[in-house]
Amino acid sequence: YFIAKDMMPLNVVHGVGFRKMVEKLNPQYELPSRKIMTQKILPKMLGDLKDTEICPALQLADFCALTTDCWSSIGCTSYIGITVHFLSTDWEYHRFVLENSELAVSHTAENLGEAIKECTDHWRITKKVSCTTVDNASNIHKCMDTVLAWPYLHCFAHTLNLAVKAGLCIERIHQVVSRCSRLVAFFRRSSNAAYKLLDKQKALGCPTHALVQDVATRWNSTFDMLERVYEQRAPICAALVEENRMELLPRDDDFTVVESLLEVLKPFKHITEVMSGEKYTTVSSIKPLLHHLLNVALDIKAKDSAAIKAMKQAMTANLGERYSSPQSDELLGIACFLDPRFKAMPFESHSKRGAIHTAVRAQLVKLLAVDIADQPSEQPV
Repeated sequence: YFIAKDMMPLNVVHGVGFRKMVEKLNPQYELPSRKIMTQKILPKMLGDLKDTEICPALQLADFCALTTDCWSSIGCTSYIGITVHFLSTDWEYHRFVLENSELAVSHTAENLGEAIKECTDHWRITKKVSCTTVDNASNIHKCMDTVLAWPYLHCFAHTLNLAVKAGLCIERIHQVVSRCSRLVAFFRRSSNAAYKLLDKQKALGCPTHALVQDVATRWNSTFDMLERVYEQRAPICAALVEENRMELLPRDDDFTVVESLLEVLKPFKHITEVMSGEKYTTVSSIKPLLHHLLNVALDIKAKDSAAIKAMKQAMTANLGERYSSPQSDELLGIACFLDPRFKAMPFESHSKRGAIHTAVRAQLVKLLAVDIADQPSEQPV
C-alpha cells in the first residue's frame, strides 16, 4: 500500500535504510523482493480493489464523467491516463484512476479513441459516459467529435494556461519576464550570489524567501517568479551591487510592468488553483468565472499601459473563443443552473436563461421517460 499510494519506486524494498526500518518495526517480517512485488503482490492488490470497491461502485452509477490526458516521461515513454468521476446512489462523490498505461502508437484521433474505448469497455461504462474533460489539443478534439462522438469539455485550468501564455507573448511583457528569468537564473547558479542575497534579506528585514525560477510549461511558475522578484527587489538590488552585476537588475519601468502584471494575473492564479481541486465539482463554476475574467479581470482601464492593454486584449481573444461551441455552452449552462449558488445566472441575458431552462426541461423529460419505461408494468389481479 505504501508503494502504490505514495508512488514509490519498486526498488525501495531493496533499500538498506528501508529494510533497516522495517526490521526495527517487526524483526519477524521478511520483505518481498521487487519481482514478487511486481508479479504477485501489487496485481493482487489491484484485483482486490477492483472486485471489492471499484466495480461494485461503477455498476451502481447511472452516469459518469471522464478526464483523460497523454504525456511523456523523462525517458520519452508515452502514456495515457483515464480517470472516472461519478456520484453514488447516496450522492457521494467518487473518482478512480481506471487507466495509466503506455501508449506506444502515434497519438492520432483513431488511436486515442481506440485506447479510451477499450478502457471504458473493460470497465463496462461506455454507455454511461456523459462527458469527458480533455485538453485543447486538436487530436483529442477530433477523437471526441468523429471517433467516439461523446460530449466533451476543455479543461478550464489548461484553457487559462493557454490564455495567459497568449498574454505573456506580447513583446514588452515577454521582455520583462525574460529579464526576471535571467536574474533568477543568476542567483540560482551562483552560490556566492545566493548567500549574498540571503545576507541582504536579513539586513533589510525582508522575508528570507528563495527566488522562484519559471518553467515554460507552467504559467503559474511565471506568476510566482514575478511575485517573488517584486517582493525581493530591494535585497536583489543590494546583492547585485556587491556582485558588480547591475546589468541584470530590471529597470524601474520594468518593475512597474511587473506590478501591473501581478494585478492582472492574480485572479487567474487563484482560479487555476480552485479549479484544480479533486474532491469537489467544478464544472458549474466555469460560466460565472469565465464571465468574471472576461468582464472584470480583463476589462481595460484608463490607467493601463499600452503593454497591459495589449496583453488583456490578447488574453480576452484567446479565452473568449474556447467555449464558443453550442454544445459546450449548453452543457455549461445546465451545470450552472443546477448549482444553487449560480442558478439565477444574472450574468446571462434573458433569452439565454430561457434557452437553458428549456434545455433542462428537455433533459428532465428524457430522464423521466427512461425511468417510467424501466418500471415494471402492473399485472391485473
